[in-house]
Amino acid sequence: LDVEFKLKALSDILTCQLCGGFFCEATTIKECLHTFCRSCITHHIQGGGVSCPAYIHTEQRVCSESLGVNPLDSVALDRTVQNLVDKIFPQFNACEKREKEELYRFCGLEAELGEDKNSKTTASKQPTETHTHTCI
Repeated sequence: LDVEFKLKALSDILTCQLCGGFFCEATTIKECLHTFCRSCITHHIQGGGVSCPAYIHTEQRVCSESLGVNPLDSVALDRTVQNLVDKIFPQFNACEKREKEELYRFCGLEAELGEDKNSKTTASKQPTETHTHTCI
């Protein structure tokens, strides 16, 4: 079954409002269901953000849903959204993997890189990085 659609329509939905790139480790706020890159929403929270920063275009306002007392507990990785991004835009997934490998090598984390390829690395071992989407 072949389906045709305009990528622009999907790219608007699968783009992080904080960095402007396609989702990388898509993370959704549980209460309002707005999605961001994991590093973007984590950076927002660590910078003192206590509410959802999503802009709701139809209402011309910021969401402002409270992230609660423990903001990091109010977000969760969204594998469904990330799988969509990875399937529709596979070139970005490949690029993110290359950049992550380069970062691990630069930081001297080759052992963790080997484990990460086998999906055994925990989030606490991964370096926190701000990403930009430079791959085309």
